[in-house]
Amino acid sequence: MLRRAAIVVPCALWLLTVGSRDTVGDPATAARFHDERARRYYAARRHEEALREFFLVQRLAANPRVAFNIALCFRELHRNEDAFVYFAEYLASTDDHTEFRTFAQQEIERIIPEIARLRISSDPPGATIYVDTEEHGAHGSTPCVIAVKPGEHELRLHLPGHRSVTEKVTARLAEEVMVRAELSPLLGGLEITATASSAVRVLAPDGLLVLEGTSPFRRPLRPGIYRIEVRAEGRRPWISVAQVRADSVISVHAELDPLPPPTGDLTVTANIVGAVVFIDGEPVGFTPVALNEIPAGHHRLDIERPGLRSWSDSIIVSPDERVWVTTVLANPEEVSRSTWTWIIGGAGGASLLAGGIVGALALVSKENFDDQRNRTPALPLRDDIETGRTLNAAADSLIVAGAIGVLTGVVLYFVTEETRIDESRASIGRTQR
Repeated sequence: MLRRAAIVVPCALWLLTVGSRDTVGDPATAARFHDERARRYYAARRHEEALREFFLVQRLAANPRVAFNIALCFRELHRNEDAFVYFAEYLASTDDHTEFRTFAQQEIERIIPEIARLRISSDPPGATIYVDTEEHGAHGSTPCVIAVKPGEHELRLHLPGHRSVTEKVTARLAEEVMVRAELSPLLGGLEITATASSAVRVLAPDGLLVLEGTSPFRRPLRPGIYRIEVRAEGRRPWISVAQVRADSVISVHAELDPLPPPTGDLTVTANIVGAVVFIDGEPVGFTPVALNEIPAGHHRLDIERPGLRSWSDSIIVSPDERVWVTTVLANPEEVSRSTWTWIIGGAGGASLLAGGIVGALALVSKENFDDQRNRTPALPLRDDIETGRTLNAAADSLIVAGAIGVLTGVVLYFVTEETRIDESRASIGRTQR
């Protein structure tokens, strides 16, 4: 067997060296350096020094062949328990070198009658195994088989987030003792209260949801730091961070402030600058005006300007929207009449005036006639009489025509009356604010 080991070891060392040359960088260079030293020590039968160098290689560049070489060193030092562990580690690897695997299997079969073994498992798996003392380092992690000296031993299993377990076990030569441990998780507690009934979410630092429920909330949790989100309808979200510690309950209280009422914005423009803008009867500015934070809902909007027709209507202000109101304020009502009213009425008035003038002339003519007749009764008065008659007839005609014209104008004034009324108007648009 020793002769066969002498054949296998140089091969293993050679294969490791070849593999290391394929790597680059400082760790690979250091691993190659310690590997060469280890092979020289091993060839000189300085197995302790070789073992130390192989451990350095394993730390720098882990490789199943290095575990195999470490097992050979332990074999030469007659440390069967340690040799068993590293031969078993090599066989558990994916290295497919037939001669090496055969040799390792034969060595394990040779060692088994000379050692005591412990097959250790845990629930959950992955616990680090310490035997008797932690100062000498770990013996792997569960599940695994370790070799120990026969007799009483104290096993300690450590797994992060779980309570450590200590087991007393008696190892017997050439036997395998089964050891199984239940590792209970380390737990703390989280208690959450709030000023209102609310939904609670507990998240890990990476955002993964851990727990959720409603307040008041109390649940067990593994120790760690958690993000807490508390939300209620009509309230501001409450977000905080809490650190849960083992065997203790941390209490937090969420102050959920009411949300402010939803608001929107309002912009009012008009065809005239300076029109007064009223909202719900209260003046708020002059056009053009931009109003912010208007409570959402129905409002009465009035726009007024002296001398113009006002505009008013009900508008809806929606949350997070801007309402655009563009108004056109119309002039007051205008009354108009037919042109013939003024033509006929004017003509009638002129005829009345002319009739009055002619009538006055007729009166003057009559006075002259009476005066002349009193002074010279014997003179003929035919021309004066005809002139007076003509003037009287003309005056009567003019007065009658004027009266008819004025009367017609009055009738037309009322009959042809037209009233023009323009209504103020507005267009309403909406955008997101």
